[in-house]
Amino acid sequence: MVDTLRATTTMNTMLANGASAVMPVAGVDEARAIKLSSDEVLLVGERHNVPPPDFDGGNSPLEYPRSRVDGRRVVLTTTNGTQAVARCQDSAEMAAGALINASAVRAWLNQTGLDGVIVMAGSEGRLALEDWLAAGAILSGLTRYNWTDDARAAYLAWQAARPQLEETMLASMHGAALVAQGMAEDVKYCAQVDIVSSVAVRGHDGWFRIS
Repeated sequence: MVDTLRATTTMNTMLANGASAVMPVAGVDEARAIKLSSDEVLLVGERHNVPPPDFDGGNSPLEYPRSRVDGRRVVLTTTNGTQAVARCQDSAEMAAGALINASAVRAWLNQTGLDGVIVMAGSEGRLALEDWLAAGAILSGLTRYNWTDDARAAYLAWQAARPQLEETMLASMHGAALVAQGMAEDVKYCAQVDIVSSVAVRGHDGWFRIS
């Protein structure tokens, strides 16, 4: 599942920075209930890019350095990405992909030996360019699968945008909305490729941990 701006980027960043597990949940109330069950849980997320009242933080990957998340469990709920996770709950295996760990996701897909579907979260029901680009980056060099036309389109978009990736992300609809809210640095971070070498993979208990 891919939500480049920003849920899957944030999840992978948290885990790379030492979080013990991340639980993506669809609803704000559900997230609050998990927080109430344990004071040690960090409750974070956003609605329309703004953290709900009483949350410990938002959905910016830059908010979660090792000093803040090391050894902690994190509950995350977002407008788009965690909704997509919920829609994929019946999948046999699930990983969180983004540009920042595209090569690691590709290696994980090859290792599973399963048929693979890249689900793009989009933005409030619309196609999100940044998710197509991340899907294309994951597909690059992935030769074991028979590609659909959607996959080929994502790969071609990735190839076309790669030389101006940051600029393309900043100009995308969701990217521009984040810039307008003062979060341009988030977009620039999310536009980096392969800066994380691990993959957030769902366990049997629903929590995502490093593969």
